Amino acid sequence: MSYVLVGSPKVRPFRVLWMLEELGLNYELRPFMPRSDDVIGLSKPGKVPLLLVDDDIITDSAAIMTYLSDKYSKFTYPAGSLERAQQDGWTFRILDELEAPLWSMVKHSFALPEDMRSPAALDAARSEFNWAVQNFWKIASGPFLMGDKLTVPDFLLVQIGDWAEKMDVDPLPTPYQGYIKRIKARPAFQKADKLRQS
Repeated sequence: MSYVLVGSPKVRPFRVLWMLEELGLNYELRPFMPRSDDVIGLSKPGKVPLLLVDDDIITDSAAIMTYLSDKYSKFTYPAGSLERAQQDGWTFRILDELEAPLWSMVKHSFALPEDMRSPAALDAARSEFNWAVQNFWKIASGPFLMGDKLTVPDFLLVQIGDWAEKMDVDPLPTPYQGYIKRIKARPAFQKADKLRQS
């Protein structure tokens, strides 16, 4: 089985790149930017990441990471288990409450055409993220979100926190900053980060 990760690791594909490194898999990286001709030629919406698995394509970073973690039985709990339901709950909450307002900030800062940007929407997204991250972090416990085991939502939470630190938001809660720093010290993260910087 061959894997090709399509998408620049400077954006969302980084989280998939990091998981591929954690799993120790062989893969090819094609660091194309979103909406480039190379990406649209593979998937009409032009979004990244894409994971090419032999002759098939998987879209969406969370779906790709869920596929990889299920396939190799790492960084996840078995489908149908109570732990998996709790893990998926973390995943969906992170995407809904943390990533969504950050993405709105990006859109209304520079990603949308200028005539579609809204300062009010930008301020609302910033406030939404600041409120959500403070309340979100109060219920997290253990070295990882699921206790002693690194799982899919941890990949999301670290990458989103890393992203947030580059945005115009309030300082992240001290426990969240420590969590990010500790997980970013993992060798696989360091290797993926070098690829992101290259």
